[in-house]
Amino acid sequence: ESQVEKKVPTATQNINRRDFTLRDMVDWGLRHPALATDALLALKTELQKTRRFPVLIAIDGLNHLYEPTPYFVEGKRVEPQQLSIANAFRALGPGGFEQDYTVNNGLMVATTSLY
Repeated sequence: ESQVEKKVPTATQNINRRDFTLRDMVDWGLRHPALATDALLALKTELQKTRRFPVLIAIDGLNHLYEPTPYFVEGKRVEPQQLSIANAFRALGPGGFEQDYTVNNGLMVATTSLY
């Protein structure tokens, strides 16, 4: 185990799940940058599932999530679906919004942008 691995918290370290709020999830992600993507994806999932309060998930620039990325690994362009966050918000399929992107008590809206 390397020094870096020892410093990276596990997903359940120091969490009392019964008292853990959505705000706590955001704060936890901010305090643990190595797991911030996991915290964001978990937050999105929880917001989609909740029925306790209305939820709006807004995606600005949706078209950018489908365009070639500026990133390369070993000379090959990284596709947008290979990026965790970009892939999590790629909500459109051939028939419109995909079923995985529904919100139980609210809605998801998206805009496109030109540059």
